[in-house]
Amino acid sequence: MKVFFILCFLVGMSFQYDLNKDMKSKHDKFRSNHRVKSLKIDQTLVSYAEGCSKFYADQGENDHNCTEAQAYGENLAWAMTSNGPPPEQDAAKKAFNSWIAEENYYNYDTGKPHDKSLQTGHFTQVAWKGTKKIGCGTSENDEQKRTYTCCLYDPPGRHQFN
Repeated sequence: MKVFFILCFLVGMSFQYDLNKDMKSKHDKFRSNHRVKSLKIDQTLVSYAEGCSKFYADQGENDHNCTEAQAYGENLAWAMTSNGPPPEQDAAKKAFNSWIAEENYYNYDTGKPHDKSLQTGHFTQVAWKGTKKIGCGTSENDEQKRTYTCCLYDPPGRHQFN
């Protein structure tokens, strides 16, 4: 009987979601399609991203004003449901998919969006060749029913202010 419980515990632990492994995998798969090298998870960036996601969740706004993120590239997103903040895994998937969807607006000939009103900075950060390290974090805002996702990148990609 003890063996059964130990096996159940170990199996349960093996299915525990790891945000940073998941986001690294998503980034690396996308980057490989653009012939860009994979990223390494950096624990300092993870710690800063966790702190920044909490900062944004606490203030209820993604305004790129987290002090710890200032030296890095930063992609932000939030996801919500009517039942409360979505699980971390769902929020991370939505965040990543929204960032790479900006590729549809990117003009490879000019290196700019097709239209000045469109954002492509999240996409270019994900695919930025010079970026070597990543760290991500999520935090919930129960009142807003949102989960905030923050990924930090080092070195940062080109900043685009549309």
